[in-house]
Amino acid sequence: MVRDIRAIARLKRTGEISNLLILVGGLILAGVISFFLRDEISSAEEVTDIIAGVVCGIFVLVTLFIKVFFMADEIPKALSFGMTRHKLFVYSRLVDLLEVAVIALLAFFLQNFVDGRSIFRIAILYYGVIMWMEGLAGNNVIRYGKIAYWIYYIFFLAFFMGFPKVINAVPAVADAVEKFAKFLSSPASNLMYLWSGIILFVFLGIAVNWLSFRRLAVNFVV
Repeated sequence: MVRDIRAIARLKRTGEISNLLILVGGLILAGVISFFLRDEISSAEEVTDIIAGVVCGIFVLVTLFIKVFFMADEIPKALSFGMTRHKLFVYSRLVDLLEVAVIALLAFFLQNFVDGRSIFRIAILYYGVIMWMEGLAGNNVIRYGKIAYWIYYIFFLAFFMGFPKVINAVPAVADAVEKFAKFLSSPASNLMYLWSGIILFVFLGIAVNWLSFRRLAVNFVV
């Protein structure tokens, strides 16, 4: 087990160092934003809110976009070195969970407008989003190469640029998004239905991720 953990640590080292540098860049960016908005900022809590917002936003962009590059390098390398798919999958998903947990803790201690329970729900839900992204996009980029990446990239841009316009143009969609956000963040939400939905979403994401991951060729290199 110790040997496997060391192997995963070496495998993930480049990606995690890059994530750390991006995080530091995000903190610097938050500092710059706070400096230019200093006349409108009235308390230290507003500064920490800006920092938390910038860090979380950058983390979302990194996990949904840049993470695909790291996967394309790490997974074929690990499989070619003799690590079993099962071990690689389990340890990689634990690393994903640890990354989400670190950002969630930062958000918990820095921001002041979302309660801790809601942060925990959002973190688990976003972990499920990462699982779906890896299963539907990341593994297929490794398997099919640049064609799959460009399909994912175009979809990524179309969604993030087009979905806000859909929200503004279609009242029904805007109402649904608002109700979901309130349901997710409200302490009075029906916890049984909420957690059942989140757990099912995460479980299905992990299953899809594993089903696509197990088909990757050992000697495949993008």
